[in-house]
Amino acid sequence: AIRRGPMKVPTVGTQVYNAVLRTGTGVAATVTGAVFPPDLVILEGRTDPKGTFSDRLRGSTKLLNSYEAAAEATDTLGVTSFSMDGMAVGTGNNANQSGMTYVYWFFRRYPSVFDEVCYTGTGVARTINHNLGVVPELMIVKGRSNTDQWTVYAAPLGNTKYLRIAPYGDDPDGTVSSYWNNTTPTSSVFTLGSSGDLNASARTYVAYLFA
Repeated sequence: AIRRGPMKVPTVGTQVYNAVLRTGTGVAATVTGAVFPPDLVILEGRTDPKGTFSDRLRGSTKLLNSYEAAAEATDTLGVTSFSMDGMAVGTGNNANQSGMTYVYWFFRRYPSVFDEVCYTGTGVARTINHNLGVVPELMIVKGRSNTDQWTVYAAPLGNTKYLRIAPYGDDPDGTVSSYWNNTTPTSSVFTLGSSGDLNASARTYVAYLFA
């Protein structure tokens, strides 16, 4: 697992989250307006919605599509780097298609707000350290190295339930012990079962945690 040290708690929401609307140009560009150094950006076309996740921890050009179960891909035409106030984008359709309207959701890793963890699966129940500092209320997990489903933990549903994003986002919530091992996360760790979507041996994963 990858964990980093303590940071100051934000005093206003715009220190950790902002949304920027933009029309793509098809020409490499710098996108500003985040107001802080973003750690995660979720990009969505407003007329052709196909969301993507890009973040600093995995590397700016490492792409995960939220509308499919595909493994992580390298996209040198999408988000090419992060800055102190946004990001740079290339000419690709995921981030900057000419005439396409986009919303870019920017998030900053901060205690009590948002954290991100990358880890390698073991195939057996285990805990993963995190730096959120409080109990996560929402966790989104995606396999990076394999075609694994986007799996979601939501506190109101409890530790025996899970949700999907895509391509099965319209499925009802499911009940299975091999996901969260029937264990509620704490302010320092979350627990995984043996499910291949979350913890297969030698596969790599990313988890996004929100308070």
